[in-house]
Amino acid sequence: MNPVLARHAWQRWYEAAGPWRGFSICPTLLSPTLEELPTGRRSFAHDALRLADAILPLLQPGGALCLLDLDPTLGVQTAAVLAEHAHPVLVLPRWPYAAAVLPCDTLAAALVAAARTLPRGEQRLPNVVFVLDGQRSQTIPARPTHDPKADNRHALAAFELPDLGTLQARGIRRIHRFQHA
Repeated sequence: MNPVLARHAWQRWYEAAGPWRGFSICPTLLSPTLEELPTGRRSFAHDALRLADAILPLLQPGGALCLLDLDPTLGVQTAAVLAEHAHPVLVLPRWPYAAAVLPCDTLAAALVAAARTLPRGEQRLPNVVFVLDGQRSQTIPARPTHDPKADNRHALAAFELPDLGTLQARGIRRIHRFQHA
């Protein structure tokens, strides 16, 4: 992946997070190893549109936080669709190793492609969508000791999400969580 395109996409996501950008964690687009990733192709575009249509009524009249605890590619694409109504915040600390337990090629491709659709400007929106990595703690089969894959799974820490005081101060009154069963 082209690091210049990736850096530009990261900047677009960071700006779109608006006042929530301090919670944005997404090293995938900033990694010096990004060029080593294969080109990702899988898309959830149809599923993302359907999910965004289901979420949109929950954002009215405002004051909502949606947690998208899904496959990160689906979460990224859904957040991009909703970006006109809610600040998208990426909490995706999946490090992009070429040989990793959790692949990053599709995620990186989705981040770059979806960044192009994000609205520009400093508009303050009444809602926020946090994209979490729904695969962050998936179990993996026992690995041989000589397995070269890096384990890029992670545990979600309390500081990665806003506390109740922050939510209230920013007008958030409702929280909706979407995750795979």
